[in-house]
Amino acid sequence: MLSDILSQYTDDNYFIVISTFALIYIFLQAFSIPGSIFLSFLSGGLFGIWVGFPLVCVIATIGATCSYLISYYIVRNLVMNFFPDKLELFATEVGKRRASLLNYIIFLRITPFLPNWFINLASPLLDVPISTFAIGTFIGIMPATFLAVKAGLAIQEISKPGDIFDFKSVASMALLAVLSIVPTLDPVRRRLDKLLNRTGSTPDSSPKLHSQ
Repeated sequence: MLSDILSQYTDDNYFIVISTFALIYIFLQAFSIPGSIFLSFLSGGLFGIWVGFPLVCVIATIGATCSYLISYYIVRNLVMNFFPDKLELFATEVGKRRASLLNYIIFLRITPFLPNWFINLASPLLDVPISTFAIGTFIGIMPATFLAVKAGLAIQEISKPGDIFDFKSVASMALLAVLSIVPTLDPVRRRLDKLLNRTGSTPDSSPKLHSQ
């Protein structure tokens, strides 16, 4: 089977495979190229859940942060010209939630209301701090990443949907979802806001779009 060949090659060339995998994943994320979801599936088959899950969470966050930096330093004018309406809408929502911005980034990553590539490109134009962006991304992508890696781990044995959506998987996803919500709790939010130097922000402050 192809999966057996890939597993054997990974075992024999572990460092090369994991390094190449990480670089390709970060490249796709940084330049908003579709395909990273398939790499998330592949990570389960190649590395297993205990390596694949944290690996994808870390490199997906790095890739998204690279996209943030590319938008900030290189293509901000293009983003503003191509997506003016979406940016204005996003700016309004960010302005309303300026005092709890980390919670909002986590919420956006968990929910499908805005595509991830747009969040990556728009956030630096709306003065979303890079630390808040990165932490919110890392926490928010955990539930979906877990499911993708778990699916990849079991894909060669799938005979029915229950092979992926078993009780253990659902329980694990539920736990990750609960942990993702923890930063929205007031005591945790206040501590995180203090650590990220956001305590001076006000919820009504409206971000302005800055062009080069």
